[in-house]
Formats: sequence, C-alpha cells, structure tokens
Amino acid sequence: MQIQTSLTEAGETAKTQNRLANLIIAGVNKAATTSLYTYLAGHPEVCGSSIKETNYFMPVAYGKPLPALETYAEYFHSSGERRYRMEASPRYIFGGGKLAETIRQNLGPVRIIFVLRQPITRLVSYFNHVKNSGELPKEASCDEYVGRALAELPGAMDRAKGKPVDVYRESVFLRGLAQGFYTDYLEEWYSVFPDTIRIYFFESLTKDPGSVMEDLCTWLEIDPSVYRNSEFSWENRTMKHRSRKIQLIGDFINKKWEPFWRRHTKIKSFARDIYCRINEKHSDDGQLSPARRADLEKVYGPYNQKLKRMLCQKGYVNLPGWLSKSA
Repeated sequence: MQIQTSLTEAGETAKTQNRLANLIIAGVNKAATTSLYTYLAGHPEVCGSSIKETNYFMPVAYGKPLPALETYAEYFHSSGERRYRMEASPRYIFGGGKLAETIRQNLGPVRIIFVLRQPITRLVSYFNHVKNSGELPKEASCDEYVGRALAELPGAMDRAKGKPVDVYRESVFLRGLAQGFYTDYLEEWYSVFPDTIRIYFFESLTKDPGSVMEDLCTWLEIDPSVYRNSEFSWENRTMKHRSRKIQLIGDFINKKWEPFWRRHTKIKSFARDIYCRINEKHSDDGQLSPARRADLEKVYGPYNQKLKRMLCQKGYVNLPGWLSKSA
C-alpha cells in the first residue's frame, strides 16, 4: 500500500511539473512586455498563462513562502501538448539572484526573456503609470517626481551596500529611478541562467515587431512563419485618463475578465479602442525639463555603458541608439 501511495504521489508530481512554465518574460515593466506576451501567446506552440502576470514567485522578494506548485500549474491548465508554457511577470527582474534561483529550483533551466527600454523614457512612462494608479497626487509633475527620486538615491545606495537596490523596499520615487539600473539586476540573473536568457529592446519591438518575433522564434525553435503578414498592436500602453471612476471600472473589468480577453484578443482590441476614445486624456504633465533630463543622463550614463559592454561580450549586435552611443 505504501509503495502504491508513493507511486501515485510521484505520478502527481510529474503531472504537475509538466504543467509549469518553461518560458518566462521576466522584465522590465513599461517596456511592451504585454505586447510581446500577446504576440507569443498567439503562436500554436505556446500556451500563455490564463493571466499574464501570475507573479507567482514574487513572495520571494518579500521574504515570504511560495504557494503550492499546483497553484502555479493551474495557470497553464489548457497547455495540452504545446511546446512552451509561458507567463510574463516583469517585476521578477528586480527580485535579483534570490528570485532567479528560486525559479531555477522549481522550474529548472527555463528560458528567460527580458525587454529593456531607454531608462529615461521608461522612467517617464512609469511616472505616468503610478500617477494614473493614484500612488502620486494629481498635481505632481514629472520634474518633481524625478527631483525627489534623485534626492533619495544616495540613501538608497548606502542601504544597498554595494548590492542592487532593493526596489521593493524603497519609495515609489526611488523605485522608478533604480529600475533603470539594468545591469545590477541582470548580472545576478546571468549567474543563475547563464545560457537561457534572451534580451530584446522596446525600441525594436515597437518599431519592427515582425523582425523581433522572427528572431525570437528562431531562438525558441518554433515556426516563425506564423507571424508573416501579421498585424501587431501595441498592448497596455501608458495613457492619461479623463475620469478616475471610468478608469477604475475599466481596470476592474480588465482584471476580472482577463482570461476571457486572453482567449479573445480581437474583442479585447475592439473594447480597448472604445475605452481610449471615451477616457483617454492628452496632456504634457509627464514631460521632463532639459535640466532634469540632463541630471538623469548623468545618473544613467555609467549603467548604460556597463550594459553595452555586457551585451557586446555576449554577442549582441544592432543595439538601440541609446546604447550604441554610450562610450
């Protein structure tokens, strides 16, 4: 009886393991990861998780235990015989080596994708995002936001003691700034996944998504012809809202029905277009002054140079302008 029970448990464990992710888009936020997830989920060899951001491994960043693996497996219950089971939680990157090691222990040497974006434009987009979500006052300007972040930076660096800044223990101001220190976090991920990481760029993904998807399919060893003559839409772009109430209703519907939207992308696109016509607001309060932009260029410059050296050593070519111009 004991032998039979052990065999049954082993069988259930193997069954669960075969329903876990083996492809993860792990960063960064505000860099078109939703678009990339949507494109990949449309491939017949890829099963996207029932919701894009499972954030299953995020408790590690807060020193908390993970839920049961069976909980994670439920996100991929419809994977069938498809080659890849994919999720996209762009916050993972900032969990560093500890979070990466936890993924490796639970999932093995899975494939990891990062999408990077020019740090200043990503920061402005992040500012707009947190302002729209209510984390900042309505009257806050981007210049004020950046000024506060720069003022907090020395203290955060002292607390980090030479390690990557723990953005999940810092303020919303410092968090937005430090998330652009890409190499600090990537180095720890490469130490855990030295051979299964692929990096793309927001600028390439939004300008020429077809080429990015063809290259990605080659890396994943799946048929790239799926994307020939495809129409690519920009998902989840940051926008300003006319009405906070309409925004909250829209956010609720989007999250509540996310599995449905993932299965019916054309309906989602239609609904999103209607929402944007009703509630999108155009303004310039997310613009940076030349002085603040110059301050950020001084801060990000050394990190961009370090990132360029890292990527060149790993064989990356055709880097975006913000990297190719770095000394």
